[in-house]
Amino acid sequence: MKLTLDDLPESLREVVDLIGLPATLRLVENFGGVIQVYVPRQIEPDHPLATVLGLSTARKLVPRYGADYLRNIPRCALGLRRIRNTEIRRRHRAESAAKLALVFALTERQIWTILSDGDDGQQDKQTALF
Repeated sequence: MKLTLDDLPESLREVVDLIGLPATLRLVENFGGVIQVYVPRQIEPDHPLATVLGLSTARKLVPRYGADYLRNIPRCALGLRRIRNTEIRRRHRAESAAKLALVFALTERQIWTILSDGDDGQQDKQTALF
């Protein structure tokens, strides 16, 4: 399962229109949580955006953001966590919880918790108490 446009916040939809979903995901992966990333009018090959996105893709940001900033790049943590948890469930059919814990840099206990949560942990478990 992959992150889709529906998993992204509204603030990233314009960026997706400019550079596409795969490049936007790389942007989130590398700059998510950063308050602002400067987009110069002339992007050189050694600019961080060019390094992450590729020079031609990074230059697609210039008409809209040149000499300005990409502001408040979201981390998309919920969408990424949902995808990770779905992947863990899928792979558990063939791999042990211990191996998955190593692969995903989680504890084995976290893997078992994910496997037992059929809804990606989105449900508020406290409401069942009342």
